[in-house]
Parts: sequence; structure tokens; C-alpha cells
Amino acid sequence: MKELIKNPRISDNQISKNTKVPVMTVNRKRKQLEEERLLHYFTSFDTGEFGTGTFKAKQLYIIKFKTGITRSQFIEKVEKDKRFQAFNASYISLSYLGEKDGRL
Repeated sequence: MKELIKNPRISDNQISKNTKVPVMTVNRKRKQLEEERLLHYFTSFDTGEFGTGTFKAKQLYIIKFKTGITRSQFIEKVEKDKRFQAFNASYISLSYLGEKDGRL
């Protein structure tokens, strides 16, 4: 286990040399850990500055409403508008509606 923690890509032969445990035992133990789902293999893809340079970002839209419209008036109009009813909101994670002094 210590050898796998130090270097997850290490071969069974190298573990055997480092620990002086027979290769067959190392192989059997590794397979057992995999079958018990205690040992996982995965790839982490770096999309940041030093990776591909593509960043995951959320978009921020600030919409300015007419002065004097209330929250309830806005919600009422949105609920009645057929364009909003047909809108597919599967990619929206957060949405906020701000107001000041009872007005949007």
C-alpha cells in the first residue's frame, strides 16, 4: 500500500523489488484491492492555466428593469409569457432576483 501511495503508476515488479515481497503476492493483493473497489484508477484532466487553457466559467447577466416594477409584477409577467414557458433551463445552476426598497 505504501508503495502505491508513493507512486500509483508503479509496476508490480518494482513493488516486489522495493518491498522484497514475491511478485505473485503483490499481483494477487493488487487484484484483490481492485475487486474490493478499494483501489481506483482515474485520469484528471487539467483545464487550467498550465493545462489546456480552457476555463470553466459561469455567465453573469445583469438586467436593468423599468423603475417601479415590483417583484410580484415581474414574476406574474414571466409566468404568463409563453417564451419563458418554452425556455429550457437545464443549464442554469443559480438564479437571483434582486430588489431595493421593494422594487426590482
